[in-house]
Amino acid sequence: SSVKLPATLTKIGKDAFNGCTAIKEITIPASVTEIGSKAFYNWTADQTIKFELTEEEVVAKVTLGGGWNSYATVIYG
Repeated sequence: SSVKLPATLTKIGKDAFNGCTAIKEITIPASVTEIGSKAFYNWTADQTIKFELTEEEVVAKVTLGGGWNSYATVIYG
């Protein structure tokens, strides 16, 4: 129920984890520079997306596609 993506990953594609309700927590490494549209769409408030980067770093370094997240809890750095 917990996933830590590899440090070599640079892109999370469109709809990659859309509707994956079995995942309760996912950690996105600092190497990711792009998250496709609706990548975490249909996630709920009891699911967590953790960035290794701070919120400021995500804004500066990561391209976020439209609707990349719906209701998941997002934690930075």
